[in-house]
Amino acid sequence: MKRLLATWLLPLAVGCVALPSLAASFPCQQASSAQEKLICQTPALSQLDDELAKEWQKSRAFLTGNAERVAQDKILMQFQRSWLSSRNTCRDEECLRQSYQQQLSRLRYLNDVTLHTLPDPIARPRHNSCFDGDYSYEYYLQLPAQEYDELSDYFKEMYDQKAPYHLVNVTLNTEDGDITGNGSVAFRYATKLDDITLSARQMTDTQAIGQTESSFGGQKKLLLTCVDNRQLQITVFDAAGESYLFDYLMSRGK
Repeated sequence: MKRLLATWLLPLAVGCVALPSLAASFPCQQASSAQEKLICQTPALSQLDDELAKEWQKSRAFLTGNAERVAQDKILMQFQRSWLSSRNTCRDEECLRQSYQQQLSRLRYLNDVTLHTLPDPIARPRHNSCFDGDYSYEYYLQLPAQEYDELSDYFKEMYDQKAPYHLVNVTLNTEDGDITGNGSVAFRYATKLDDITLSARQMTDTQAIGQTESSFGGQKKLLLTCVDNRQLQITVFDAAGESYLFDYLMSRGK
């Protein structure tokens, strides 16, 4: 089991390393955004930033000699920018702290996989309520005025309704470390609606790996990470585990 999981998670780990131009560490004298300034002003956040930089350096070392380095860098660019975009929506210290801790947790876990220290599934996992319940992800499209003016009247009406452009709902159940779930994915301005099922196995008290299957056919690999009891990170990769596809920070239903 250990060897099998390490085999498909190894390229997944490589896909989560960082590009030099997107490194977490930055000179505080050059901090320009509100988030960067807050990180520099808060010792706890600065420490998390330093820890993340070290994990990225470790991940980057794993690319040495990798024949797919160029391709992985391209995948990495998308992955890293996605996280930075999410981080840059934070408006306070707590949000930034959670964002960094979630990213650190994922990198450390995947780095361990690359080092072939992936544990066997824990026989008696501690029940984590994070793996039970209803979660949702909503993305609201925001367009510059020029792009909005170019929309047809139909799409302007849809946009003005401020309905979610991208909506994902998932319901999870867990028993003795085995996680099952079902959900749906919808795009507001398209007709595509996909029903999904998923299954995963807890590897630690806060992380699980498994697969998801689409109603259109085909399977994808996924990594579940409990950020806290109200937030669950779902990272989806292609069937080979080589390309990052989606990264949803799901919020528990009220």
